[in-house]
Amino acid sequence: MIMIMINNLNHNPSSTTAKGSFHGTGISFFQFPSKSNVGHFQDGMDMPSPETKKNHWLPDNFTTVPAVALKKANVAVPQTPNQITAFEGHLSRALMTHGEDKYVVMLGGLHIEMAMWKTYGDYLEASGWTTALTKAGIASSGTVDSFLKASHLTRTRHAHQVSALALAKLQQDAFLDMVTDDEKTKEAWRQDMITKSPTFHYWECWTGNHRIEPVVDPQLPREQAGFRRGRSTVDQVTLLTQDIDDSFQAKEKVGVVLLDLTAAYDTVWHRGLHLKLLRTIPDRHMVKFIMEMLSNRSFILRTSDGQRSRLRRLRNGVPQGSVLSPLLFNIYIHDLPETTSRQYGYADDLAIMLRRTSWSAVEQGLNQDMGILAAYLRKWRLQLSTGKTVSAAYHLCNREAKRELSVSVDNKRLEHQLAPRCSTSVFGWTGHCPTNSTLRK
Repeated sequence: MIMIMINNLNHNPSSTTAKGSFHGTGISFFQFPSKSNVGHFQDGMDMPSPETKKNHWLPDNFTTVPAVALKKANVAVPQTPNQITAFEGHLSRALMTHGEDKYVVMLGGLHIEMAMWKTYGDYLEASGWTTALTKAGIASSGTVDSFLKASHLTRTRHAHQVSALALAKLQQDAFLDMVTDDEKTKEAWRQDMITKSPTFHYWECWTGNHRIEPVVDPQLPREQAGFRRGRSTVDQVTLLTQDIDDSFQAKEKVGVVLLDLTAAYDTVWHRGLHLKLLRTIPDRHMVKFIMEMLSNRSFILRTSDGQRSRLRRLRNGVPQGSVLSPLLFNIYIHDLPETTSRQYGYADDLAIMLRRTSWSAVEQGLNQDMGILAAYLRKWRLQLSTGKTVSAAYHLCNREAKRELSVSVDNKRLEHQLAPRCSTSVFGWTGHCPTNSTLRK
């Protein structure tokens, strides 16, 4: 396989535009060797120190490298996903001569991003976007007009990020003001507004391309139901109840541990979150923008009698009440380790359930799984509240109605409850978890 690279040369960091920061073009040819055709090894050479700014030409024996192999027939070339329609110069003639199926053309990251922002600029032209940015004081009218052509890549990217966040905030405020029915979800309201308002539909199409939820959601585990479309707390409680009932049909014993985390949102480790964002979101600029939102946050405590504490900086945690925080926390714990027990998660609430034919097997499996989860939480600096984490047992044997499980974490035995309460610390749902008596009914 032969790779041809067309590179921009002579980078000028002081240039204010992406187009003007490069001067000249270099064309490089690379041919990948194989075991049978190892190619030609070129000896290194020492370049003399130039006494002037004039560039020294490399000798012919260094620049002219023999080909590894010259195949004229049966050349294996990957298929291109789309037809290549417009290229100029020698490449265009080569495509016409040999056929487009013999070439794979790839653009660099800089040019791909510039093309994307120019496409957005064509979409936003005459929409009032530039006027809104000017009135908001984001930039001058001339600079804002340059965003449509993506003349300055960094400024254009920042303008689109600020616009997407502002529209998301306005949409959230409109949803809270217009919707009085508690049962109507935001997604249902959005779909209703799209059919009613062409203007809403126009901006929805633009902001939809800036959302990270469609990128992140497929990577979240199936067991996590917190703040995801089509999922709710009731689903997890119903699923847990159904699984316990199924174990009764199989004449098995069930052990459940309901985990509670101490100040989960406030203890998110920023460096760990940064790493996991880079793993889940392919756009490093978006990741950098999110981390800048979380950094340099501070607070002052004021008492009722007027006293104030000194300024303190927040080095961990995600903002409470932010619409982005639940998604960030889902990303932070999306790689929970697999356990023998089945997991049921809703945001920072987690339950594990194990069904076996004997209590010893149930306790052994739950203790092993709790050790795995406790090690994971320590690694990512989340704190398990052993005082609020409880266990429960489910079975159909009346003689063991008061059976208690022996489950420990860090050599501390967890409290056992006959009727554990599923409050906000478990699935965010107020009510009692199923008991043996209710399940038998």
